[in-house]
Amino acid sequence: MKNVKAIFFDFEVFKFDWLVCITEYWLDENKELKTKDLVILNNKEQLSDYYESNKDCGIFIGKNSSRYDNGIMVGILEGRNPKELSDNIIEKDISWKTQIRNWRKYNFLYIDIMQD
Repeated sequence: MKNVKAIFFDFEVFKFDWLVCITEYWLDENKELKTKDLVILNNKEQLSDYYESNKDCGIFIGKNSSRYDNGIMVGILEGRNPKELSDNIIEKDISWKTQIRNWRKYNFLYIDIMQD
């Protein structure tokens, strides 16, 4: 069976910068809990590599992630301006799924602790 990671993530978007803080948890071959922290700052390629490496073996966990963080991640991967996307979500209450045409091609497991 493939090892599954719990991936806690949170995006922050500023006028000229964006970042995602990630903490991973998984069990090693001896069933011992392991953890790893990662910060991705303004690096779309690194985010894309991380997404591709973890979309099939991780469960992305965040607070309010279904409304915000998932959309920021997908938007960045699609080449969208994260500040514009963020402002539309927060200030204009426009769903990120309305703003990103190809959002369905990003398929990953997630848990939104705000909903669940």
